[in-house]
Amino acid sequence: MPQSKQHICLLYQYVIFQKIKHLKILLKMEDIHPVWCILGSGGHTAEMCIILQGLLRQTKDISKYKPMKFLVANTDQTSKDKVQLTMSELEQPATEDDFIYIPRAREVGQSWFTTVFSFLYALLWSFWLVFKEKPRLILCNGPGTCVPFCLAGFVQNLARRSKTKLVYVESFCRVNDISMSGRILLPYLDVMIVQWEPLTKIEYLGCKKIKYFGNIL
Repeated sequence: MPQSKQHICLLYQYVIFQKIKHLKILLKMEDIHPVWCILGSGGHTAEMCIILQGLLRQTKDISKYKPMKFLVANTDQTSKDKVQLTMSELEQPATEDDFIYIPRAREVGQSWFTTVFSFLYALLWSFWLVFKEKPRLILCNGPGTCVPFCLAGFVQNLARRSKTKLVYVESFCRVNDISMSGRILLPYLDVMIVQWEPLTKIEYLGCKKIKYFGNIL
């Protein structure tokens, strides 16, 4: 083959290689799985805002937590407003696209009988969303809303569809015992962070996952 044609072939191969490489980079960027923060009503959201402030202010590279999505009950406008204010103060504004509206597993004051049905619906919905979005981290701090999503994340890990880290930050007000949500989820979590050292000594299934790093709230 003439030398000029060899050069043209090599140039053509180089161009094709670069296009494929660029396409792989784009696909990898589009395939970044989100970080989920699950919001609850009242004090749960207030504590989650404190967690976000500490997390994002102490992190040199905030991009490692992007994209960040906030899961909020479809009847909870107050939590959305609080998080948007917090993220604005952190100069990381949360837009409408950053919120995912979810059904509640249990409304405040709801009877335990009807809770069975609302929980089953929320569980099915959460399995669908987790398997669809494949979050790499689920960060929660105790609202009942987080239970079906953490269970779905655990099942996804068992199925090896992806690896979802499950991190649970127990409420500041839990001094001598962990919450009901915490007791349900403890065996399935990667780590539970507590605010009071006595909680590291409780005897529950999965208690070795309980970690105390001092008061972080």
